[in-house]
Amino acid sequence: MITMFRQLETERLQLTKFQECDIDGYTLLLTDSSTHPFIVENGPIDPNVVASRIRRIRIVSESGSTLYWTIWLKSFGEYVGYVALHATNTALPVLSYAVVPNSRRQGFASEAIRAVVEFAIGDLQKNTVLARVHLNNHASCALLEANDFNRIGTIDWYSSKRLEFSLKGTTGSADIQQVERKRIEQE
Repeated sequence: MITMFRQLETERLQLTKFQECDIDGYTLLLTDSSTHPFIVENGPIDPNVVASRIRRIRIVSESGSTLYWTIWLKSFGEYVGYVALHATNTALPVLSYAVVPNSRRQGFASEAIRAVVEFAIGDLQKNTVLARVHLNNHASCALLEANDFNRIGTIDWYSSKRLEFSLKGTTGSADIQQVERKRIEQE
């Protein structure tokens, strides 16, 4: 299934396709000591490989299985971070996001999350949206809970354990979610 990418907009933000020009902001995220532990499993990424990572993200986004948006502040054209929706070809897409340090605690992540959740439910006709967070990322847990996500458990994800959240008020049953999660893990 190929999903058509759509630019999203909020009151303060523009969510656009990842481009090569996003390299400086994305490099900041991947090399920042307070951010990289939650994005890159094996420590800070080498700044020289960020461009190839962006190219890979663009290829994956073109396939439609994962959609990545760069978050830009409309008023200043400033890079804020990214938000992504993984596994869009399944019943349980998974949200991920990161915001550069100087843009945190200003509501930008909440705006971006709401825009992508609306896209998932409206455009993609999904009944639920998941999010997975590192166990010690308390700020991200609080952000998800403030945006109507419920903590539903702990899962093994790649080389670490993650807290899993599901959007409140969605219609997927726990049994269906468990079966779908197992199917995704086996792929």
